[in-house]
Amino acid sequence: MKLTPRKLIRQLTADTSALAMREGRRVGQPGHEKAVRYLTQRLMPQVGKIVFVLGAESDAVFPEIVEEAAAETRGIKVFPTLSRYIGAPSDHMPFERGGQPTLFLSCAQGRYYHHEKDDLAWINFKKLACITEFTAACIRKIDERPGGETTEVPDTVDFEVRMIRQVVGPVLPLLMKRYGVEMPTTRGEMDALIGLLV
Repeated sequence: MKLTPRKLIRQLTADTSALAMREGRRVGQPGHEKAVRYLTQRLMPQVGKIVFVLGAESDAVFPEIVEEAAAETRGIKVFPTLSRYIGAPSDHMPFERGGQPTLFLSCAQGRYYHHEKDDLAWINFKKLACITEFTAACIRKIDERPGGETTEVPDTVDFEVRMIRQVVGPVLPLLMKRYGVEMPTTRGEMDALIGLLV
């Protein structure tokens, strides 16, 4: 039997629902983390390549720069998101609160984040090299097209959707259809989608 993307989605969502039920939770309800983690790992084997980029909304030139730099960089998947979706403040927050344009890169919190076992053994040097290449591309592009031309904060929802589609790939529309969710076209719709995920 040939495994088409639709059949894969059907099977994985059935597996995920069964896992969630074993955990005593329904998919989409609080406490369904194991099921979501299973589905993510099966559908997105490139999940380890994701680099979250926060702050692209802080300057009108940043979305274009981030998208171009991501297209030029192999080995990582750039997932832009708003700082307010992430929650806990990090090193970029004083700049953001001070109205300075920022781009903050994160691979999320690993198993040993800020732990005594958070040492060089856990560093993915190949990914780090790709992130360095991406960062250098962003810096070159910012140098060519400095920001600060406008004080108007752009709505980056279209940019976010394009980049998320690239990260998740062809299974995204099928998965969203399976769960009855539409791709967001407005900030309010994106807020609602993020609210379902976190």
